[in-house]
Amino acid sequence: TEIYTLSLHDALPIYYQFNDKNRIFQRESYQHRDLTAPSPGTRWFQVGNVNAQNRMHNAVVGYDHTFSALATNELRFGFNRFYTLDFGNDYQTNENTTLGIPNGNVDQFPNATGIAVISAGNVAQTGSQSWTDSHRITNIYQITDNYTRVLGKHTIVVGEDYRRLQASLTNANNSGNGQFNFTTDYTGSCAGNSSCSGATGGNEFATFLLGLPSSISRGFVNTDPATRANLWGIYGQDTYLVSRQLTVNLAVRWDVVTQPVDKFNRQSNFDTNTGLLDIATGNNRAPNVDNTYGNVDQ
Repeated sequence: TEIYTLSLHDALPIYYQFNDKNRIFQRESYQHRDLTAPSPGTRWFQVGNVNAQNRMHNAVVGYDHTFSALATNELRFGFNRFYTLDFGNDYQTNENTTLGIPNGNVDQFPNATGIAVISAGNVAQTGSQSWTDSHRITNIYQITDNYTRVLGKHTIVVGEDYRRLQASLTNANNSGNGQFNFTTDYTGSCAGNSSCSGATGGNEFATFLLGLPSSISRGFVNTDPATRANLWGIYGQDTYLVSRQLTVNLAVRWDVVTQPVDKFNRQSNFDTNTGLLDIATGNNRAPNVDNTYGNVDQ
């Protein structure tokens, strides 16, 4: 495993004080981190890790105002970005097609490049982990404002916290290249006998040579998700100095988290009661079903 890291912390720091009562500051940091996980001998066998490209970005702008020796206000604008692209060593190859697996690689799905996961007993698996060849992206925009006031033995703080969440995740539950699992079902003593129990013998690799997988699975994320949500919070705290030996803190906070929606109205949910897909309409609400046969409004 090889790791390459480029970090730039506190880039372009700015501190400026207008006068005794007003001050602004800005800080920013970046991190670029690349992880490589070369396969032993060949790129087609699965290893315990994946390649990754991480790009992190953090920025904050603050404004502090002093009303008096007993009252201050702190305003903050923040941005945090998490980005990672992970991929196997067979990424962006068409090995499934080369092996003659029908529809093994699909051009319009980037996570369907490479070779399928083939599992046959204690023989080394091919392909990459089922969750890889995908990206994970999160952007968070944040505004906080705190007002502090000293009233005798009480220090009162009230404020608000707003966050705008943007997220995209493209890994499916199953490998986009497909997964073939070979067990002893077709080579054990109970092969071909549905009423048989207590099977013995058999060999997974022998089943593989027969070309009889016990299960086949595949998963696609056929869009680039663009999830959006808002998080609101208001809060207050009272720090009461009862005596030199005792301080009491009382605090309350109220939060609202909005329903996540897709920016392009592509979000859907499967209704287990009706067997239909609830697909968001123009205002990101569902269900939107024309009739009992499940024709869906576009």
